[in-house]
Amino acid sequence: MVAGNSVSVLMVRKIKPGCESRFWSLESEIEAAVSRCAGFLGVSHLPTAGGSNEYMTVLQFDSVANLSRWQDSSDRRKLLEQADALVQGDVRRRSVSGLEGLFDAAPLPQPRRYKMTLLLIVVILTMLLLLRPLVALALGDIAPTLQMAATVVVQVVLMTYWVMPGLTRLLRGWLYRP
Repeated sequence: MVAGNSVSVLMVRKIKPGCESRFWSLESEIEAAVSRCAGFLGVSHLPTAGGSNEYMTVLQFDSVANLSRWQDSSDRRKLLEQADALVQGDVRRRSVSGLEGLFDAAPLPQPRRYKMTLLLIVVILTMLLLLRPLVALALGDIAPTLQMAATVVVQVVLMTYWVMPGLTRLLRGWLYRP
């Protein structure tokens, strides 16, 4: 699978007052169903700037084809029909791919630039210090420029698919706090 083919679906929903418990119970059922799908990479729930009871759900798949299989499934249709009955207004859905959603998962407020900058400096520096010796050891005695290129490729892939999504989830309380 080519790394650039991953796709995320963003859904923004405002839960009807009094329906929170049923909604989150149903959301657990949806997560169990989608986790059995080929190519499913993960799910996150984040509060939005829209206020209480409004959440953005981010589903990540390794390819558009695997996402389409989930979207066309009867399990999804049945479960989302039940979940949509527990929300106010229309459900807003959007698909993004690649690096497009690294920080920009609108409609969440954008993290402050200094927080993004600080996080990226720490991650890039740490990964560079860890990866460079490992890549040099793995590639042996080749030109330093090629070693650096290999280090950058490994670093970008790791940051895009594992490090930044994980850190963004872990640090979302700090990142998205004004």
